[in-house]
Amino acid sequence: MVTFEQAISDELRQEFRQLLLEAAQRLTNQGDPLWYPEDLTDEKLFAHGEPYLCLVDGVKAGTFILVDKDPLFWPEITDDSTTFVHKFAVGEQFRGTGLSFRMLDFAKQQAMAKGKAFLRLDCRSERLKLRAVYESYGFTFVGLTYLIDKTNALYEIKLYPPLQAPFCRDVSGQRCFCAFMKATPGGKLETIKRQDVRGEKTYRK
Repeated sequence: MVTFEQAISDELRQEFRQLLLEAAQRLTNQGDPLWYPEDLTDEKLFAHGEPYLCLVDGVKAGTFILVDKDPLFWPEITDDSTTFVHKFAVGEQFRGTGLSFRMLDFAKQQAMAKGKAFLRLDCRSERLKLRAVYESYGFTFVGLTYLIDKTNALYEIKLYPPLQAPFCRDVSGQRCFCAFMKATPGGKLETIKRQDVRGEKTYRK
């Protein structure tokens, strides 16, 4: 069973950091260094955002952090439309099991629960396998950002709201209906069905 736990306690934060250190060491051994120990201090990991541990049958299996702002990689996004994913890592024994999709599902659900319009993330542009994972999940590549020593690929996925059912009153004021709508890929609301609502209640437009 896959579950998620926010790393709030010191114990969970230590386990969170340990998973990232192991992932960082694995990448370094492969000649593809990403994070260094000085990047994974408590101050840098837990100062902002919501750190989550992914567990498989109680075993710590993955990490990620959800934040509302990312001025380093996404400086142009200054509104509250986005949840950003950071420090996304899957433990060695769980690689290739599809766990990354389950983790992204959870991140997307958390973002939608907050009313966010986008889930966004980045990764090193040369990490082609990871980019393929994000693209196969449904993320769209939207550009590159350049820092002093690295180039990162930027990805986003549009989050559509659930069916909406606003109540409306017809011109005569005698009958009310409920119009069930959903968001289209173009961002417009499309009516799915209309249902008459009878009774003495007052409905909002």
